[in-house]
Amino acid sequence: MEKNENARPAARFRIVVPTRNRPNDLARLLSALAPQLRRRRDFALVIVNDGSDSDAYRSVIAPYEDLLTYLASSENLGIGPARQLGLVDAQEEYVVTTDDDCIPGPLWLDRIAALADAHAGADIFAGFTDAVPSGGGRFFRAWSALPNTTPEVVTDPLGLVTAVTANAVFRREYFTSAAPLTLNLPYAPDDYHVTQAALRAGASFRVETRLRTGHILHPQFFDYLRRQYRYGLAAAEYAIVFNDRRLAGMLGDPSIARALARGREGMLRQWREARRTGFFERSVSALLGGLAAFSLQLGWLRGANRFGREHGKSIPGALSLGDQFSAFCLDVDLASNPPER
Repeated sequence: MEKNENARPAARFRIVVPTRNRPNDLARLLSALAPQLRRRRDFALVIVNDGSDSDAYRSVIAPYEDLLTYLASSENLGIGPARQLGLVDAQEEYVVTTDDDCIPGPLWLDRIAALADAHAGADIFAGFTDAVPSGGGRFFRAWSALPNTTPEVVTDPLGLVTAVTANAVFRREYFTSAAPLTLNLPYAPDDYHVTQAALRAGASFRVETRLRTGHILHPQFFDYLRRQYRYGLAAAEYAIVFNDRRLAGMLGDPSIARALARGREGMLRQWREARRTGFFERSVSALLGGLAAFSLQLGWLRGANRFGREHGKSIPGALSLGDQFSAFCLDVDLASNPPER
């Protein structure tokens, strides 16, 4: 592994960005971050190339060598392990996570620092992403308006389910409790794992609608559907290996009937939500929303079958009402009596 590091003074926040095969996207991210890093010396930036180092990447990094540390792994580790590689020698109080295809606004770092100062008791700040379309056309505009085309924070009656690592801040001791898995989880399941590991370790959280970043959306719809399928597949393996009943309750019974029902629900939901658009945009939005929901559930079904055979276990049952109440009481107790640091 190659390492190129700068000599910036000790910082309070460490931004870690894994990247793979996207030098052009990374260039946009660095262009947005550089002016902020030059005036805020309390942030350190680490870029981890996950097995795709190249001359193109080196040329992107070169203008910013004084602002960042560049790590180049010789192999593809996966998003989670690559991010953890960027934290090996971390001493900062907070870990800031984002993606190489994000474009933060000019006050993003100021907002993060202000939140940490104003809410010293919070260990996780869960931020949001806004789609930045990189193409045109009516079909693409209809698709870009769908939910989950860019990562979204997930909550349920028990609290935070998933903080989006495209825009989140974790107190370092809780983030590093999410040690690398043997599973190579894609983005959304990895977000879930990182969040849940921190919460199980006793982290408190804030969902911050004011903490936002742009997220590039490429006109690659079929890749988007494949990604939804992979999310479902990985979620099934995670639920089986870790006996995660909360995740099982969210995705439900792994069956073709459930997948079809979720697809229909997604279609109807998008039809209602797109009522202020034209008929074409509304129809496309409904169709794509249904296909995305179906793809996720289909991956969940296939994963339940495949990994159930591999591990000799089935998808666990969802949390009962009593279990949910116990979890709620535990959350209240942790909030009232936070663990000592």
